[in-house]
Amino acid sequence: MSFSSAPVNGLVWVIWTFIFCAVLTTLNMRFNALRSTIICWVTGFGLLLIAMWNIGILPKGILYWAVPWSFVEVYVAAFICNRIVAGRNG
Repeated sequence: MSFSSAPVNGLVWVIWTFIFCAVLTTLNMRFNALRSTIICWVTGFGLLLIAMWNIGILPKGILYWAVPWSFVEVYVAAFICNRIVAGRNG
């Protein structure tokens, strides 16, 4: 199986990304960057990777790279959100 490259699928990923960022920003207002990262990563990327593996489109060898780098990606996003929110409040 492979992902479809139809424009509607790209739109769905854009919407998913905006929702993910909104949730991450909201969590950053309540928790620190690391806790927000853990919560968002497990619910977003963790479940996404499990679903992709379950339907058979995720090569097992990619997990060695995808898991740590996706966590780093979410942490950097949380760090940036903290800086932006702190700049608006300060």
